[in-house]
Amino acid sequence: MCLGTRLSDSSPPAPCAPADTQALNFEYDTDVERTIRHAKRAARSELSVTGGGWSKLGLAHSNVLQVGADFPDTIARVDARSLTAEEFAVRFESPGVPVILTGLTRDWPASREWTDARLLERYGDHRFKVGSDDDGYAVRLSLRDFLYYRASREHGRLDDSPLYIFDGSFATRRGSRRLRQDYSVPALFAEDLMQHAGERRRPPYRWLVMGPARSGSGVHIDPLATSAWNALLRGHKRWALFPPGTHREVLRPPGSDREASSWFATVFRAMLGAEGGQAPGCMNGDGAAGGGGTGPGTPGAPPSPPQPVPQDSSRSVPLPDPGTPPGAPPGLIHCVQGPGDTIFVPAGWWHAVLNLDDTLAVTQNFCSSVGFARVWRHTRRGRPKMSQRWLARLRLARPDLAAQADDAGAQPGEGPDSASSSSSSSSSSSGSGSSSSSSSDEEDGEAEVGGESAMAKRPRVGAVPVVDPPPSHDAVQQPTKEDFIGSATNVGVDVQATM
Repeated sequence: MCLGTRLSDSSPPAPCAPADTQALNFEYDTDVERTIRHAKRAARSELSVTGGGWSKLGLAHSNVLQVGADFPDTIARVDARSLTAEEFAVRFESPGVPVILTGLTRDWPASREWTDARLLERYGDHRFKVGSDDDGYAVRLSLRDFLYYRASREHGRLDDSPLYIFDGSFATRRGSRRLRQDYSVPALFAEDLMQHAGERRRPPYRWLVMGPARSGSGVHIDPLATSAWNALLRGHKRWALFPPGTHREVLRPPGSDREASSWFATVFRAMLGAEGGQAPGCMNGDGAAGGGGTGPGTPGAPPSPPQPVPQDSSRSVPLPDPGTPPGAPPGLIHCVQGPGDTIFVPAGWWHAVLNLDDTLAVTQNFCSSVGFARVWRHTRRGRPKMSQRWLARLRLARPDLAAQADDAGAQPGEGPDSASSSSSSSSSSSGSGSSSSSSSDEEDGEAEVGGESAMAKRPRVGAVPVVDPPPSHDAVQQPTKEDFIGSATNVGVDVQATM
C-alpha cells in the first residue's frame, strides 16, 4: 500500500520508499507456523485458524485500504517548532482540538535506528505483546516470529484484521527496555501529573505499536479522560475522529464488528451514506496493495493521496473541511498520518485507526494541568485506591492541584461522583447517561493512543506458552533506571479489554 509519502512539512507527496521488510527473507518454518497458530487461537478464540476464520471477510482482497482524493484531510497541521508549550495548551489542548504536529521525531534515534533489520538483530528473540486471550492474559510473539507472520502470505498479508504488536511493557521488560532510550517525550507533552501516583500504581501509559496493513484500533475513547499523542515513525495510518457528544449508536451500531478493518469497511462507509457501503473516493475491485497475500510493495494502481488542509498558523481550530461527504457525522475529522507526523487526540474524542501499510509508532497517554480536573474525577471514580495515593502526593508536590481536587468534593470514597458521571457521559458519548455505560465505552479498545489489558483474571487451564499473566492494576512492574530516561513521561490510562 502506497499513498505517496506526504512529507512532514506538508510538501507535495513524494514517491514511497521501498519497505525495509523487503530486505528480510523468511523461509517456511514449521515450528514458527505452529507458534503463530497458537498465538492466533489465543488472541481470538472465536475464529478458526485452520478453517479460514481469520480471512473469512476477504478484506485483503477488498478496497478497504483505499483513500480517495475526494475525501481530504480535515485536520490542522502545525510545525511543532513554531509552538511553545503554552501556545499548544491555549490553541489545542484547552479547547480540545485535534492536530497533527510535524518535526517532533526528527532528532529521535528511533527515526534512524528502528528499521526492521536492526530491530530484528537487537530484539529478534524478545517477545512482544500481540493481543490478549479470553482470560486477559497477554499473548506474545518474538519479534522474529512476528515479522515472519507479518510478511507471510498465509497470515499477515491475508488476515482480515492481523495481529498487531501493542506492547505496554516494552520500556520496563529486560529484553526491550533499551528502546526507551531511542526517543524522548516531546516538550509539548512533558507534564506528567500521574507520575505522582507512583510508578508501581499508575495505570499503563506508553506503548510500542507495530502492525501490518488492515491492523488497527476499533472506535473507542481513551480512558480516565486522558489525552494522548501518537508519533508515527514508519508507514501510514488512517484516522477517523469524532467529537465528544457523538452518539455511541452512530459509531457502534448493534451487531457491528469492532475490529478496525471491518469497521472502516462497513460502519464508516455506511455512516457516510455511500451507496452499497462504498466509501467516497474508494476504487472498486481488489487493487488494495498489501492485500491478497501479495506482500508489501506490490505494483498496482494506488489512489491519489488525500490532500492536506492548507496550513494557517494563526488559527487555533481546524480549517473548514473542503470535502467531507454530507452524510458524515457533525465534527468528523479524517486524516492520514504519515512518517514523522505526531497526532494529538484530546480527551473525550472517539477515534478509530487503520494501518494502511506496515507501520511503527510510539504512543503515550497523559494528564497535564489543563485536563487535571476532568482526569481526577474519572480516576477517583474508576481507580479509588490509586486516587487516594495520588491525592496525598499531590498535596506535597502540587498543592494547587490538590486544592482543585478538594474543591470538587474530591476526598476518595465520598459517595457518588455525580461530576464524574456527567463528565464521563459527555466525553464517552454513550447513548445512555449511565456511568457504567460510559466507562465501558472508554475501556473497550486497546487504543491506538493508549491501552493495555490490565484485568487480573484467573489463569486458564492449559494456556499456550505464548501467554503471560496480566498485571494487577495496583501492582505494576517495579520501575527501573531506564524508565526515567528523558525529562518526563506521560500519564496513566486504565483500559480493560483488547483492541
